[in-house]
Amino acid sequence: MLKKNFLKNWVFMNMEGYIGEIKLFPKDWIPNGWMVCDGREVKFKDYDILSVICGVEWPEGYRNGEDVDPELTFNLPNVVPPSEDVHYIICYQGLFPAKF
Repeated sequence: MLKKNFLKNWVFMNMEGYIGEIKLFPKDWIPNGWMVCDGREVKFKDYDILSVICGVEWPEGYRNGEDVDPELTFNLPNVVPPSEDVHYIICYQGLFPAKF
């Protein structure tokens, strides 16, 4: 039983995805490298690749992360789940899509 639970937890906690990929997931788990799609503000400097893949436009005067104000933010998608038992999560650390 212990081995089965360990494997189950390892798979869910180390689930690799494509940056920007959104999945429906049980509410009591968030794998490493994923965040809930709840519309929260995140900093450009921490999630610059995710911002580009999500199509967030950089503010006037900034180019590809050069000299970005450390306090500059953008919002994650706010995706409403179909029930209270699940939520949508977005991958911020994983594989870079070949084309987007």
